[in-house]
Amino acid sequence: MSEEEQTPISNSDSCSKTSEKKSVEEKTIAENSEDKISADSKDIQHVDEINVHVVNSIKSFSDQQVWHLLKVLKYDDVDNLDELPPEVEFLGTRVHEITIEESLEIMKEAVDYHDNDPNISAEQYEEFNRYANEGVDPENEVDVFELKALAVLLRDHSPYPEVRAVCPPAMLDDPTIPIETFRAYFFALIWMIFAAGFNELFSHRLVTIAINTAVIQMFLYPMGTSWAKWIPCWGFTIKGKKYAINIEKPWTNKEQMFCTLIISICMSTFYSSSNILTQKIYYGSRVSFNYQFWFSLCIQFLGFGFAGILRKFVVYPAKAVWPTSLSTIALNNALLTPEDPNLKGLTRYQPCLHLIG
Repeated sequence: MSEEEQTPISNSDSCSKTSEKKSVEEKTIAENSEDKISADSKDIQHVDEINVHVVNSIKSFSDQQVWHLLKVLKYDDVDNLDELPPEVEFLGTRVHEITIEESLEIMKEAVDYHDNDPNISAEQYEEFNRYANEGVDPENEVDVFELKALAVLLRDHSPYPEVRAVCPPAMLDDPTIPIETFRAYFFALIWMIFAAGFNELFSHRLVTIAINTAVIQMFLYPMGTSWAKWIPCWGFTIKGKKYAINIEKPWTNKEQMFCTLIISICMSTFYSSSNILTQKIYYGSRVSFNYQFWFSLCIQFLGFGFAGILRKFVVYPAKAVWPTSLSTIALNNALLTPEDPNLKGLTRYQPCLHLIG
């Protein structure tokens, strides 16, 4: 043996290398944590900056301008200008930023886009046409403000009062709110299996019983809040990625909506169930399990395929308003919107609980 092979490695050298390795790992973990905290703080800071800018901008408006903005947004029940809805304050900020040229361009696009739109009133469409064809006098402050308010409404919000009633402007979204959490997937999976099985089973009975989305939403809220409050924040690792069964945040509106979407898609009965029953009972055919499974699967995916092909016409256009979706969003907002602690009298939940009881 050579002298190098015969020389043993001392314990002090081994401990030194181990400690160095640990220190490097700890430093890397600390740097990653700092980066994550820094990213989260930037998102929060961005939201705070938007809020401060919104408040400062709306205060520069006259009372007449604020009342006109409320009229455009169909807020007919506001009596006090000191407590304005967040979307009014936000759109007031955007009115400050938009130019007359941009506003007129938006009006021209709106005339083409909302042509033959049944959800737009004739009076409102006439207003689009007037601004697009005649323009506006830059010296007339009232007309300029009305033009900008309408343009901002089209660009940054929705021209439909029904949509505005349940959906805030997209730019007010908080990106730090979690959506695809373990608890959201867990509740979605459980309710999806139960609701789909229940509806399929009782759809073939003489007195049909069905669970709709609203019922599941009412159960999802207490289950989600209880999970967030009582389940420990443990986790498990799969292929190097850690998954937490609970997070140190309350049950959020986005998690509720995420679960609702999954459940509402999967809870309906199969399109092929009537065909299979007709073959069995009316025609006396013997259909195997394999036939039923593959026939049902093909029919379901055919429906999803048509939805994907036609998404340009039935999903993406803003004028493709689906009324049943609005009621679903409204119920989630009612369940998850926190109560104002300064209000006196009965809360929203107390009459509901009294009626249920």
